Parts: sequence; C-alpha cells; structure tokens
Amino acid sequence: MKYGFSEDETRRLVTNAVIGSGKLIKSSSKSLDELISDVSSKGGTTIAGLNALEENGFINAIEECFESCYKRSVELGNLK
Repeated sequence: MKYGFSEDETRRLVTNAVIGSGKLIKSSSKSLDELISDVSSKGGTTIAGLNALEENGFINAIEECFESCYKRSVELGNLK
C-alpha cells in the first residue's frame, strides 16, 4: 500500500507471490538456487528483492522462526 496499491491489490499480489513460489518449489526436483536462476533475469526485480531479503536478515529470521516452533513443539510433547 506504500506504493499506491489498495489493500486488496496488495493482499492479492503478496498472496499470489507466496503461493506461486510455494507451488513451484513443491512441484520441482530442482534446488532452490536452480529455481531462482530459472525465474530471475540478471539485474531484474526478483534478484533485487532476494538481495534485499538477504541484506535484511530474512534467512536468519526464518531459521529462528523454525527453531522457535520446533522447541515449542518439543515442550508441548508433539516431538521428542
């Protein structure tokens, strides 16, 4: 919405990007690096976005998220 999109447009764009990425990963036997290479053009928007995620600690945030979920699941007795 920061760039002038309505809330509905923003929700649709973000949702479609996440769902599309998930479907691509789930349906492919390629590595993530290969998939990124397949859908990215040098200097394009996908690479710009991925670089911004990396520079802002996205990978670490995801790892911490999964670690917290795992630990809590163990505490709740769901995993041993």
